[in-house]
Amino acid sequence: MVAIDFLPLKKKADQSTLAQTLKGAFKGDPAKVDIAPASRFAVVELARQRLGRALHEICWERYGVDSVETAALTALRALEREGRSNRAAKLEIRVGAEVYAWLDADPIGWRKTAKARLGDRSVLIADPAMNPRDSDVRPVR
Repeated sequence: MVAIDFLPLKKKADQSTLAQTLKGAFKGDPAKVDIAPASRFAVVELARQRLGRALHEICWERYGVDSVETAALTALRALEREGRSNRAAKLEIRVGAEVYAWLDADPIGWRKTAKARLGDRSVLIADPAMNPRDSDVRPVR
C-alpha cells in the first residue's frame, strides 16, 4: 500500500487527468494495481499485488539475520559516509570472512563506483578476528 500526497487539485478535469495518468502508468504492470480516487486532501492510495518476495525476505537470510549481501552493502554505505565526511583520508574497510568474500567477488561493480566517487583511497581488508558478517570503516592513521 502506498499513499501519494499530491498538491490539491481544484478542478474536476485536473482530478480526472490525474486518475487517468496514474492508471496509464500501471497499464503494462503484470501485477494487479488498485488506485483509489483522490481524497479531498489530494491523497491517492495505491495498492499493488506483490508478485515477488517481500523486502525483508530479500534482506534477511532468516528472521532477524542479515544476509551476506545486506551486510556487505551496509559496509559500502559506511564507506561512502566516511569518504564524504573525511575527504582526504585513506580508508580501510575491515570486514569478516563472509562479507570479504562477497565484496572481493564484486558482483555489483562496487570498486569502480567507489573509485569514481571517492578516488583511489580505500582498501578492503579481511579481518579473521571479526564476526564473519561484521564490518568497520575507518581512516588509516
